[in-house]
Amino acid sequence: GGTCRVDNFTIVGTIAGPAQIVKQPVSTTNYFGDNAFFTVVAGGDAPITYQWYYFTNGAASTNLLMDGSSGYGAGTITGSSELLLDLTFVNTNQAGNYFFVVSNYSGSVTSSVVQLTVNMRPLIPATISSLHLLHDANYALTDTTNLYVVEGIVTTPANLVSPDPASSFFVQDGTGGMDVFFRGGFPFPAAGDHVRITAPLLQFNGLLEAAPVNGNPAHNIEILDSGNPLPAPQLFDFTTLPTPATVEESLEGRYLYVTNVYIGVTNADPHLVGGETIFMTNLTGQVYRMTMANNPILGPVGYPLPGSFATSVTGVLSQSQTS
Repeated sequence: GGTCRVDNFTIVGTIAGPAQIVKQPVSTTNYFGDNAFFTVVAGGDAPITYQWYYFTNGAASTNLLMDGSSGYGAGTITGSSELLLDLTFVNTNQAGNYFFVVSNYSGSVTSSVVQLTVNMRPLIPATISSLHLLHDANYALTDTTNLYVVEGIVTTPANLVSPDPASSFFVQDGTGGMDVFFRGGFPFPAAGDHVRITAPLLQFNGLLEAAPVNGNPAHNIEILDSGNPLPAPQLFDFTTLPTPATVEESLEGRYLYVTNVYIGVTNADPHLVGGETIFMTNLTGQVYRMTMANNPILGPVGYPLPGSFATSVTGVLSQSQTS
């Protein structure tokens, strides 16, 4: 009773006969710390073996590749005896020549030699406010590949997410603030620490993040010094809400305070609970959310609220497109 269309399908089979290479590997150029791979189409009658080899220019001998640590930082090698060779977190020392050998009862066939070129991605020093401008007309992030370097003061007291190993804190320089999100592998700073972050950018539910990856040798979080005063919180008057552009480009991630608000609490013993959303109402009736970080061990959790009215509430401005 209708029309059916099938698209993007793959036919998988075996190649019979003597060892043979149907499609040669191709040279590739990658950045330091990225992932690289080589693939080949080969086969023949079983039993059959596949093996990848590596040598540098001018080397007198070749090296048989084996799965496991690449020997350079957190990099790994997988597929050394498969059709797909995968190199994670490539190092400049892995640049060179690679080839593949397929063998069965008829003998061996060697692929063409291909090259892995590893370039250093340039680091881009940036102010945090300039990173908030990297969006399109719908405020979607337009750059997730370049490596940016920012410095600032940590404005949050502990890990904002739970459970570990996910980690999140906010940092602010003289121009703005932003989230830093990572999973293990880096020191976690305290409020008042002066940090330098080297990382690509990501966006989670609209929130701009510096997102260093554990094990990537090009990414880093450095604690430069500690015990610095936090930036003075900026007044956020939501009586007249700013435009989306102002929020995205100037206010998101900043250390702010609101003043003279009623706190929407209904429990008999009002206190802060991780993951809880509390509505704040100003004196002219506008409502704004105060959301507690979802880590149950965060310091303010369990702290009694000062009744139903607060002269000030201090925190960082985050966002979530899902709520």
